[in-house]
Amino acid sequence: MTQPEAAVTPPVEKKEEPPPAPAPPPGPKFVLGEAKIVMKADMSKEKVTAEIAIAADGAVKTTVTSSNKKTPKKTTNGKLTVDGELFDDKNEVIAKLADDGTLTARQVFEEKQDGKVVKSESKMEPVGKLADDGVFTNAKDGSKFSVDDKGKIAGLPADFTVTAKPEQKKAVMFVVIAMFAASKTSMDSAASSGPPAVAPVPTKK
Repeated sequence: MTQPEAAVTPPVEKKEEPPPAPAPPPGPKFVLGEAKIVMKADMSKEKVTAEIAIAADGAVKTTVTSSNKKTPKKTTNGKLTVDGELFDDKNEVIAKLADDGTLTARQVFEEKQDGKVVKSESKMEPVGKLADDGVFTNAKDGSKFSVDDKGKIAGLPADFTVTAKPEQKKAVMFVVIAMFAASKTSMDSAASSGPPAVAPVPTKK
């Protein structure tokens, strides 16, 4: 008795799947517009007031005055972009905001000999995360900072008064945190051989 032949299964054609569509480019990180930040701080020997004006095109003008008449009035200009970058008056990036909300700030280390800079290093360090609603979370201790409905920012070691539309609070907080987090540390190589300390983002009071 002969065995029945097994049915032959025709080969299944593999359909080539189309390549995944490229991810859309990230949208703007900030809503630019006219905004004003006034900071008042009591230092050990003087009172300092800083007025930061943000223009509709992202231009940032900072004017610092002091109660000490010997301290000259200082004005600097910068630039804020919708892509999440803050430039100083030398057109160098001092703070950046990544797509995931991570805020990094520039840390500059200078080594001096006889008052002259002989070595300079610069790097971007993550300091926390900035959410779309303008709430900044400090990476060090998890404390949160934001502009409240009265235009105040609680917890920072200075008095802040913010004049801005609600959709601009994220950009305002970015500029404020960049002010504190970006730092320059100078070290006299003859005086110390240890690494300089990095100025941390202020923790909440």
